[in-house]
Amino acid sequence: MKKIDMRFNNESLKKLIGNHFDKYRCDKFEFTNSVTQNVGLYIDDNILNLTNIQESVDYFGNVDDYAVFKLDSAMDKDIKSAFKRTLLRSQRKFL
Repeated sequence: MKKIDMRFNNESLKKLIGNHFDKYRCDKFEFTNSVTQNVGLYIDDNILNLTNIQESVDYFGNVDDYAVFKLDSAMDKDIKSAFKRTLLRSQRKFL
């Protein structure tokens, strides 16, 4: 049996205390009231990608899908929409 500690590492947030929060970037809240996949956090000269995505995880011997919260260093090009530019015929506008 595999033992996994899935708790969020608070130390990654503590390092950000005292830094300048410049901006954040995510999908517009146009079609839903939640963010899908990526939230970019621009703090000082760092870019962080905040995600909470379903992943298959071996959790105490059982493989199942769990929401896994991550905060990773990123580049600006990594902070992009999960939605594809798709024409919604009923609304006649692009997503």
